[in-house]
Amino acid sequence: MSVETTLATLNIDPEILSNKQGQEKGLYTEILNMVRDFELNLNEDEKVGISLVNNGQAFHFYLTGLHYSGSDMIRFEGITDAGTKVNLIQHKKQLNFLLISLPKLYNQNFNRVVFS
Repeated sequence: MSVETTLATLNIDPEILSNKQGQEKGLYTEILNMVRDFELNLNEDEKVGISLVNNGQAFHFYLTGLHYSGSDMIRFEGITDAGTKVNLIQHKKQLNFLLISLPKLYNQNFNRVVFS
């Protein structure tokens, strides 16, 4: 699937990629495609989540945004079950996250993942 088709499928403004070039554009597009593919296979009662495991402790949150400014950092924006806003910041060379399906939170109003 082309980048343009992916952006259209996710209702993302194509201008987001206009400032990204080379490897930066490739990495962002690859992550975007992975999230898109995962999200498109969820049912109506599920949302995309991120799960992290550290020292045997698991932490997960609902993914609401993915931001890559062109530095070496990628920011995953989300919300916990309790409604707490979270931001996971990772270096592009140390990306390590697990996409998971989580039941929709009916008291939270967010639709698809936002990319910028």
